Amino acid sequence: MHLIYKVWRADSPQALCNDFKSETRHERRSYEGVQVDAMNEAKQFLAETKDVNCQLQGNNGATCLWLAAEQGHADVVQEILRHPKIDPNKVRLSTKTTPLLIAAYHGHDEVVEVLLGHADIQVNVGSTDTGASPLFMAVQEGREGSVEILLRQNNIDANKPTEKGITPLCVAAELGHEHIVHLLLQVADINVRHTLNDGTTAMSTAVSHGHRKTVGMLEAHSTAGTIGSSSTVGDF
Repeated sequence: MHLIYKVWRADSPQALCNDFKSETRHERRSYEGVQVDAMNEAKQFLAETKDVNCQLQGNNGATCLWLAAEQGHADVVQEILRHPKIDPNKVRLSTKTTPLLIAAYHGHDEVVEVLLGHADIQVNVGSTDTGASPLFMAVQEGREGSVEILLRQNNIDANKPTEKGITPLCVAAELGHEHIVHLLLQVADINVRHTLNDGTTAMSTAVSHGHRKTVGMLEAHSTAGTIGSSSTVGDF
């Protein structure tokens, strides 16, 4: 059983493709030119719009902030976030995903940092459709930088499962993302024994996929936890 596939609409494979599909274009402008143009367009939008959080029909219901986060325009994201009425958590209508999720999905670390700096950001809200958090998506895609940034947040829920019950640690163990497994195991309240309805755990999926180093880390963590608990009881 493939855990990742269960996260997204199992009854509609095409929806999985459409959620994060992007068109390939040959960019003739320089990097600096792209950034300048993006900022100018954002400033024009902010000057003319009556609703900074409007979901643009021509972009499948994405907000201006969502698009900037997807494209990795950190300065533009910062500019939009200065608007007093901005909702940093407004989802894209077609995918029900937040700007923070799409930035984490693509590994736009600087954008993730900027979004997390907004007072109203909801760090654990990603997909209102599947329940996947920004952390979950960063873990799934192997975005180590974004995972590190997200785990530094005081209110991060590293154990938050999707609607299918899959946690970030489970998906990291399945995919063999060793460094990310290591990062997650540093979280004080990480739940290594989380069990899905079918009995699958991070350990069992790592074993079934032959990720020996991940299995070793999980075993070491469990052993350390057992020893720590025993010594604590003995002290009292």
